[in-house]
Amino acid sequence: IDIVIPQGVKYVTSFGLASDIIKTVKCNSELEVICGEAFAYMSSLEKIEFNDGLKEIGAFCFNFFHNLDYVIIPKSVEIIEYQAFENVTIYCEVEEKPVGWDKDFAENNCEVYWKGTWEYVDGISQPITNEEVA
Repeated sequence: IDIVIPQGVKYVTSFGLASDIIKTVKCNSELEVICGEAFAYMSSLEKIEFNDGLKEIGAFCFNFFHNLDYVIIPKSVEIIEYQAFENVTIYCEVEEKPVGWDKDFAENNCEVYWKGTWEYVDGISQPITNEEVA
């Protein structure tokens, strides 16, 4: 199942979308907060599109059995709590970790790339290799 969080929804509560049949989630332009564990235990989740305007991602939000390859965190995100992500590649639209992001926001096999160290190639996010930077 693919879902779009409807306009007008500003918060996704803990376990608010926890389901093992959801494959993709697209956040509406008004979503501001994703509470802790909102997407935990979603074994089928393959893709999530965060909105520009999202402000907070709660603890353990994307943990425990997801199939995400990567996420792109918009520059609008001010707070990311403890271990919000695990086992996923994270592309950030900021150049360095903001003060409001927990030092352990990404745990267990996460790779984190800051703005300037990744790019879109044919619509796909990927790290910039050293040869491309030189």
